[in-house]
Amino acid sequence: MPSIKDRLGNARSTKENTEIRALLASVQADLETLRAKHNALLAKLDADAGVTDTNFAALHTVGTLSTQQ
Repeated sequence: MPSIKDRLGNARSTKENTEIRALLASVQADLETLRAKHNALLAKLDADAGVTDTNFAALHTVGTLSTQQ
């Protein structure tokens, strides 16, 4: 999959290009944080003695983003 840098190669100006890259990098960082927190919650549910009949991590773990540079 093309990187963000490759996809923005035809932006109208350098300033616009820089602003869009910064915005997308911020969105990517937010998604990575959300993924990490979601997977941590699944691990906590799996460790909870009161919830023993479901393996949450095996069913719902979110993988890494495929759009990384």
